[in-house]
Amino acid sequence: MKRFDPYFVVGLAATLVIGGAAMWKVKSQSGSPAAGRVVRPVTDIVAAEIARLDSLHRGVSFGAADAPIHVIEFIDFECAPCAQSHAANWHVLARYVADSVVRYTSYDLPMPGHVHALDAAVVASCVAEQGRAVLLGYRSALFRDQQRWVDLSVARPMLVELAASVGADTATVNSCMSMHGLARARTLSVETARLLRNGFDYTPMIVLDGRTVSWPDLPSTLESRARRPTP
Repeated sequence: MKRFDPYFVVGLAATLVIGGAAMWKVKSQSGSPAAGRVVRPVTDIVAAEIARLDSLHRGVSFGAADAPIHVIEFIDFECAPCAQSHAANWHVLARYVADSVVRYTSYDLPMPGHVHALDAAVVASCVAEQGRAVLLGYRSALFRDQQRWVDLSVARPMLVELAASVGADTATVNSCMSMHGLARARTLSVETARLLRNGFDYTPMIVLDGRTVSWPDLPSTLESRARRPTP
């Protein structure tokens, strides 16, 4: 019988209680090769949810707060298109971030059916406490080595091993998980259920200038946007 991490079980229970069966009716487009090409205007509800998340400081941001362009991305560490997007786009985003042209904010959105996505997000939150540089390395490792852990029955040891490979102190990560892991899993599960109900139904979901941008088109969109005068 396949074993599940306790963080997945707790998260799933919380999501079902808060989100109800509606969550499972969402057609998860993450994992589909075409998922990154979904483009649509941002609805008022989505815009309001992004503003709420920003006010709660739920995301992880990189770059100057006053950068003229703000790229917002909702990711699932188990989502194949998210890994493709990271591989194709992060070096472009990093350049714009370093030049204070872009502020990049990432939010976790572990999708239904992705057994280890919630656990990976919670481990990443513990790794983040050791600094942004370590977190960036960890995010890259999760996406780069995605196929090494997504099909495991219990992924936690591999997730922690990847943290160690980028310089994170594993004792500190494990302590953080013991003290805060379950609470963070519950919080993220509740947040995910709310977002799914309000139109955040695929990953990677990238928002720029009030509309979604397909991940394959992000570099060209950024280049065009960077040329425009700042309002």
